[in-house]
Amino acid sequence: MGLLGVGSAFAATLVICLYAASPAVVSLYPHPFYLMAIAPVVLFGLARFWLQAWRGELHNDPVVHALKDRVSYLLITLCALAMAAATYL
Repeated sequence: MGLLGVGSAFAATLVICLYAASPAVVSLYPHPFYLMAIAPVVLFGLARFWLQAWRGELHNDPVVHALKDRVSYLLITLCALAMAAATYL
């Protein structure tokens, strides 16, 4: 089951890249290039999540774990900054 989750994480990252490169995004964001910064952040977060699960360090519901994890807050902040840069810079 873990390999399916890791594969889904890579697929999600690919979808983010395809979305950021799509022509429709230009009408929503003046600088869509900054959205590409979200892809490695999401990939890192999901890979870290799966690594913690394999090590047995994930004892809560994944959402509860993300709400208690400081690194998750940092990753969410980085994604928000990338979206703000795509919108306002």
